[in-house]
Amino acid sequence: MSVAHITEQQRAALRARLLARARVLVEEIGAGLGGGKLRQEPFDPVSSEEARVGVSSVQRDTDELRDVESALARLERGTYGLCIDCGNPLPYVRLDALPEASRCMHCENERERTRASPASL
Repeated sequence: MSVAHITEQQRAALRARLLARARVLVEEIGAGLGGGKLRQEPFDPVSSEEARVGVSSVQRDTDELRDVESALARLERGTYGLCIDCGNPLPYVRLDALPEASRCMHCENERERTRASPASL
């Protein structure tokens, strides 16, 4: 299956970018995990803060890697470039800017709006 609004050449270029980003993220995650070795030392507030920043960085990279892998899976299934919520095509300019994008701007904005709203009782 092929999404008509993306050419094969564009699809190949986006796939290459996604694969390259996945490799970088795997390396960064590995470095972040390797840098956080447990040490038996007295409490140091600076080291503690550095460790929190390191954990946050690994989590951010892990989340991004999950998005990149999901985009690669959509490429394999032939659904890459279609919004996962409404099914509308994502403009190439959006995919070029953010190859792992999974939602059109309307659905992404709606998702962000509902996630930012306080829960109603």
